[in-house]
Amino acid sequence: MSSDIFYSIVLFSFSTIGLYCCGVDLYNYIKRPTNKLYWLFIHIFRMSHGFIAALTAFLVNNSKLFPFLPQVLLLIIPIAIGQPLISLTIWNYRRKLEKSKILADRAIIDKTFMV
Repeated sequence: MSSDIFYSIVLFSFSTIGLYCCGVDLYNYIKRPTNKLYWLFIHIFRMSHGFIAALTAFLVNNSKLFPFLPQVLLLIIPIAIGQPLISLTIWNYRRKLEKSKILADRAIIDKTFMV
């Protein structure tokens, strides 16, 4: 694969992801999200993916340091490792949020029966 085609694939991929994120932001600006901690989840998601993008750019630009790996793998490895970790982190925070809501509802119910 020539380097021109390879870099055009990278450029197309990142610009498509960027346009998608702009569309999601515009949608959430017009129609407010129901989850109050939406900003936290989207911040974790975007900052982590920004790091993955920077790491991918570093690996692609310095692909000569890794002659034993094909260039396509240098694109796939950061997202293949990072995305499951990001999903697990967001899932963990959402689970804690649901648990705290349940505990808060129980506390309100307990206070009403004590009066």
